[in-house]
Amino acid sequence: MAHSDPDPSRRSAGLPAGDTTWSVETTSTPGPTWERHDRTHLEIALRYPVAQDGPTGDQIWEAFYFLPQSFRLDATTYSRRELFADLRSHVRFSIPRIALEGVPEEARELARRLTSKPPDDVVRELKLFACRVRAAITQEARAIIDDLAPEDGNRMAVLVCDYLAAGSGALGAVRDVLGPQKLRTLSFEPADPQVAKAQAWVDEYLSRVLELALIELAHVVEAVDGPQDVARVAIAAAVDEARYRRSRNEGPVSSVDGSVHDLEQIERRQHALKRFTSSVLWLDVEIREGYTVALHVFHALAAGIAMTFAVVIAVLYGQPNMPGRLGVWAAVVVVAYMGKDRLKAILQTVFDSFVATRLPDRRWTVSMPGTQSVLADVAERARFVDRDTLPEKVEAIRRVAYRDRLQELAGPESILCHRKTMRIRTDAMGTFAPQFVALTDVMRVDVSRWLTHTDDAKRTVSFADPEAGELFDSKLPRAYDVTVVYRLADTNASDAEWQVARIVVSRNGIRRVATLQEE
Repeated sequence: MAHSDPDPSRRSAGLPAGDTTWSVETTSTPGPTWERHDRTHLEIALRYPVAQDGPTGDQIWEAFYFLPQSFRLDATTYSRRELFADLRSHVRFSIPRIALEGVPEEARELARRLTSKPPDDVVRELKLFACRVRAAITQEARAIIDDLAPEDGNRMAVLVCDYLAAGSGALGAVRDVLGPQKLRTLSFEPADPQVAKAQAWVDEYLSRVLELALIELAHVVEAVDGPQDVARVAIAAAVDEARYRRSRNEGPVSSVDGSVHDLEQIERRQHALKRFTSSVLWLDVEIREGYTVALHVFHALAAGIAMTFAVVIAVLYGQPNMPGRLGVWAAVVVVAYMGKDRLKAILQTVFDSFVATRLPDRRWTVSMPGTQSVLADVAERARFVDRDTLPEKVEAIRRVAYRDRLQELAGPESILCHRKTMRIRTDAMGTFAPQFVALTDVMRVDVSRWLTHTDDAKRTVSFADPEAGELFDSKLPRAYDVTVVYRLADTNASDAEWQVARIVVSRNGIRRVATLQEE
């Protein structure tokens, strides 16, 4: 079964030639990231590093979802087909990191590499470089936001101004050495239209990324009552990027007088540019049933055993050559057939249970787009488990994660276990994608089915105020906690640390997501 990925255009993307070299990230494994993708989808990004030695590298993802009993989810109401329909994964190359201050030098090195390369290779290189610069812009902006201290206005001003200088300098350098005129002199005369169009889209995309990062910075500075001049500087820089795109006629530009349709066009443009640049990262994923063949073999074995039983009974106790006892023989045959039928059913049930508890539900192959070059293999299992089968550490961490002792005693739960083992083929990665040191599994969990039986999102409830001595009404939000105890580790690391995430949901969808350390 072929699993569709979020960007169909990637199937013809390919990768740059193997002589490309980057200053890439180390293979240390950051923890999984949890985000609210949209109202009904939880997004978990799992990064699997490529092993530095050995033909393969194995990592395992284990997660126990503690679901409130009011969801009415268990093995009888949540079928295996529905479960895996709600657990969707897309695999891509992890983006090699680059510091924002290092973008100018990387851009100059890329320009040198593009000399005399075919247009298709140039376009792929530009896409990859755009992904790296976009990651640098967004990650460093997020780091500043996380580090902002409202009480230290001077430090806030330094951080924002340094970021502005680095971001503007990075994009200026990219435009200087990878602009249409520069690329034409490097590789193409006359200019290749495919390359020129790709360069214009990359330039527009990075400009929009920096603009959005600056707007977010300005909003955060204003929200924490930071210095107004710092917010104004960030806003002015964001406006400069919009003016730059308007001067070059690069896509729609926002306006305070714009209509809803105009804003929708801008949003679509932003999304299309992101898909265009990131298409070079996505890989093909083919998913098949994990134990279908084994199940057929065991079912055939059950049928054979049952048939053998029937034949033996008929031979030992039946004598069809004696006319006087033909009725007795016929009765023996019927009884033997009845026993054979029940024996077959019993054996099939036993074998089904044996296979389901020992073999993965699904197997994947992760390959280069449009080729048969397999980079990784995945084995995946998901099922409901009883509390007494939980690992001791998981049970202990779950108890700690309750908001209070009362919730632990009064909140029965069903437990969904999801396990995934990723085996990366180191040799294949070294041959077909030596630029990358990790794969990222972007897993999206659809919680729509979880919320079917939840209460209304808000109810009007009356309370008594002991101070005022009167009643008052309030719109009470009805929220539910879904606690997840998880780990991502090398398969040989038996003592890998378990972590906790909490997903707060209501009938309207996901309200917020946080790891326990963030709350």
